[in-house]
Amino acid sequence: MRRLVLVLAVVVAGGWLARQRLLTWMGSLLVAEDPPAPADVVVLSEASLVPGALEAARLYARGSVHAVLVPGWIERRFEREVRALGIAYPTPSELAREVLVRSGVPADAIVTFGTGIDGTNTEIAMLGRYVAARHPASVLYLTARSHTARARWLVRRTVPPGTRVAVRSPEGDPFRVASWWHDRGQTREVAAEYARWFNSLVLGDWWGGGHAVVLRPAGAHA
Repeated sequence: MRRLVLVLAVVVAGGWLARQRLLTWMGSLLVAEDPPAPADVVVLSEASLVPGALEAARLYARGSVHAVLVPGWIERRFEREVRALGIAYPTPSELAREVLVRSGVPADAIVTFGTGIDGTNTEIAMLGRYVAARHPASVLYLTARSHTARARWLVRRTVPPGTRVAVRSPEGDPFRVASWWHDRGQTREVAAEYARWFNSLVLGDWWGGGHAVVLRPAGAHA
């Protein structure tokens, strides 16, 4: 009987350890950050709007970037309704610009691009068009850590060849690969991010409102 209990305990313990390894592996698949390096422009994502704006301001102050790109995120109906009540309620783009300016980034170093942007896929689609028109030598895309693998996959297949691209999360991003399942918010984020991967890979961004992301083979980027 004691041997049976011991065997069961070993099996349960082994299953628990395997579960932790599996969950850690699931979290690690969502993260792919490039090493810090100077860039001509840094791009914000609504997935990490305020932390991204604060990080961009720090990078600008250090001279690591020369301009900050703010996507023209979609203005939602509830935002218009709140402002109609006489309540100051900035759009995401306005909030990002205000954080940047108050953090010391000159207004002429902040560029808003695109309109009606509603997510990572459309942010990157519009970024690809901006790069094709302006030809910066290098671009840093700041987003939530749990978005970085998908964002990097999309950026490297959308931004025209000749522009060096990097993807990172802002300093202090709370997502933890080895313990995300202990946090309710991070658990929801992992589930949602796998759904976004399915949307990007399989559905071709059905949620994107017609802003198709132009994909090239992985080796096509310079």
